[in-house]
Amino acid sequence: MIEADTPCLKGWCCLDEDNVWEIEEMEPPCAVCPRANYTLSLRNEKLIRCWRMLDLTGRDRMWEAGFLREEAIDVALTRYQLNSPQMYERLIYVDIAIVEHRQANKPKETKNTK
Repeated sequence: MIEADTPCLKGWCCLDEDNVWEIEEMEPPCAVCPRANYTLSLRNEKLIRCWRMLDLTGRDRMWEAGFLREEAIDVALTRYQLNSPQMYERLIYVDIAIVEHRQANKPKETKNTK
């Protein structure tokens, strides 16, 4: 059962393409969803799409702690018509936050998982 203060998972929000509610043909609990009343500006939505592509294609080491390559950032921001110093900085802040989150939630290596 999903209640207020339950950590939100990607598939739980009806705003996501592959949400569990369409699959199960149930009504989503929008009253407790942290995204229910949140909308991104068009510019920030484009920036998130840009970051998602860079996360897949703009690193030297896939999904690891590798940094986004400068030339990949420049090409992607130009492609999404977002190439300005402010958007560059926003993209870097988004990347830093997500990489730090991934590292903090990465399973700890043990002797058996090496």
